Amino acid sequence: MKSLRRMTLALNVLIGLTASVLAVGCAGVKPVSSGTGGSGGTMVPPSIPGLVSIEVSPGSQSVNLTATGTVLSANASYTATGHFMDGHSEDVTARVGWPSQFRSLRVNAGMASVSAPGTYTVTAQSGSVMGTATLIASFSGNRYAPGFDPGAAPALDAAPAGPAMIAYPLDKALFPPNLSPLTVHITRSTAQQSQARINFSSENVVNVNYYALCTGAVGNGCYVDLPLEITQLFIAVSESHDIKLTARVGGPGAQLLESAPINVAWANVPLSGGLYYWTTISTGIVPGYVPPPNADNTPGTRGTGILRYDFGKDGAAAPQLVYTDKGKGPLFQGSPPATADSAQCVGCHAITNDGKTMALTIGGSGASDFALLDLTTLSMAVLDPTASNGATSLTDINYYKQFRKSGVATMTTFGPNGDVMVNMYKSQLRLQGTNSSLVFQGMVVPSWPEYKSDPFWSQSGKYLAFTSFTPMNVGVYNPTGLNGDMKRNGQIVIATAEANQIHDDAHVLVPREPNITKYYPAISNDDKLLVYNQSNCTGEVDLYTNPVTMEGIYGQQTCDGYDDSSASLWLTSPDGSFRAVRLDIANGGPTYDNSWPRWSPDNGTFRGRRLYWVAFSSRRPYGMQVNLGAPLSTKPQIWFAAILIGGELFGDPSYPPVWLPNQNLTAPGALLNQVPTGNHVPQWVKVAVPIPG
Repeated sequence: MKSLRRMTLALNVLIGLTASVLAVGCAGVKPVSSGTGGSGGTMVPPSIPGLVSIEVSPGSQSVNLTATGTVLSANASYTATGHFMDGHSEDVTARVGWPSQFRSLRVNAGMASVSAPGTYTVTAQSGSVMGTATLIASFSGNRYAPGFDPGAAPALDAAPAGPAMIAYPLDKALFPPNLSPLTVHITRSTAQQSQARINFSSENVVNVNYYALCTGAVGNGCYVDLPLEITQLFIAVSESHDIKLTARVGGPGAQLLESAPINVAWANVPLSGGLYYWTTISTGIVPGYVPPPNADNTPGTRGTGILRYDFGKDGAAAPQLVYTDKGKGPLFQGSPPATADSAQCVGCHAITNDGKTMALTIGGSGASDFALLDLTTLSMAVLDPTASNGATSLTDINYYKQFRKSGVATMTTFGPNGDVMVNMYKSQLRLQGTNSSLVFQGMVVPSWPEYKSDPFWSQSGKYLAFTSFTPMNVGVYNPTGLNGDMKRNGQIVIATAEANQIHDDAHVLVPREPNITKYYPAISNDDKLLVYNQSNCTGEVDLYTNPVTMEGIYGQQTCDGYDDSSASLWLTSPDGSFRAVRLDIANGGPTYDNSWPRWSPDNGTFRGRRLYWVAFSSRRPYGMQVNLGAPLSTKPQIWFAAILIGGELFGDPSYPPVWLPNQNLTAPGALLNQVPTGNHVPQWVKVAVPIPG
């Protein structure tokens, strides 16, 4: 108990939470605004001289929202009375600002308009002086999805005859406000149960029925997509209470089934920036793209590429194809393959904070080459001019060799300004420039005696974290033993840094343990938290001494650090102010392969605590659609989870994870996510630059 209290105190100091509320903006959720008298501006007026306090009246009001089509609205009025140093009081309603955390509440000169249910804090502010009141906005009503006949709704309101189950979302999941669509997966007993009613309720403030057709999913179930216009009704409510979600399925001549309720919530902290991840691409999925010969050890069947979510542009609606192992464009020419008859995987990517430059490993991590891609033009930097032997034709395989260089990096992390990078090659770290000359600037932490891999330079430039391991790891993935994919007995090490250099002061942050390896560290945007992976070294097939084919097998090499079935997420702090904790709620199980964690480039507040999003790849089941079979048949998918820090910490601060929508590339007309692609190595940067189509 004493250690728990010490950890709680350390976390409170670490995060430095205040009572103020951080304003955030996103698609459908706007930054904090304020009314200034009758101007409706966004700036809080200057301080009123002599003002000591503000009293807002009435102290509490309740309104019922009315619907005009799909638009909800209600109004209320407030008065701000200012109390001054000389003892007098006066009406300052038109002189103070009226800031709001939520887009759904606007207050100008005391006149409040609200467009979504919730319990709101109405604030009058002048400089640092504030007064507050409460506005409770309630709504009860129905919404209908496109294509659903409202005349079928009464049958879904009847008494249910049997049980169903919500397979997704996960109970107690926390969602960002700009995730779209959120898909509800429901079990059913027959395909005739093709209609659904999703009910949302909370604390007598909201009670909404959403009626929709229930689309057949892989396996015995169906799903309903919830658009933003529905989920954004629950953002303000979630600030104080969870939303109870219950699902029904039925249809003409079919039994009506109802699920037990689950609890979910929406935070007013959006996904932001750009999230880039590695994916596999099968024949016929991307128009005009044909995988290179021998792709994925099966001729002509599957290639590789990088996809991106631009959260600032369209939330999480769909990812964008950035680059492939055959370039980007109508002819898919431009990527530098080694030979004309060999597939060349592109991956182990890293992106500068300004979103303009991507580093790529080409050819796999064992014998990797290096390339730099300008994301604003999708053009490769010339790194080895003589390698092309004067070839100028785009159809000549030799032409593309000038855009790659060997012996540079298997993994990369960029400095905060994007002008330098730390490269891992043969389990050593090198500091180099990011222009085409790749100017070598010295070995990183040269006094550190062990092998080094998985470098991560924090967004601020303050820290460099990496994995330290010994001895050399020789195995089926890396016959040379030094590509950094496998790290037996890894430990997390950290050094201080600046914008352009790493100090030679590395020390162990998370020490090694027997039969455990720790790897893939990542530091949050504010330098307060560090997440990493941990894998067990027992109970797995030892492919060092018993090599077998790796086709269809993942994570079976003893104590490896690449796509390991026992990989789990752990949390600590870069300054070591609290001990590491396993994120059991986010992990969800011991063999889900929760790997490659990366933080969102921003954070915010939820229910008075600091909220972070962390993305990772996982082989856990996604409802009724993906990864429903045996572990060896699953595919890694991109998930993210909320981490909530502040107040009393009783163990694990994570939430159940959320699947990123539409991440699997499917052929036109194919059942949604029927054949999942392999998606992993998420990289999350602050800026998502426009990418040529």
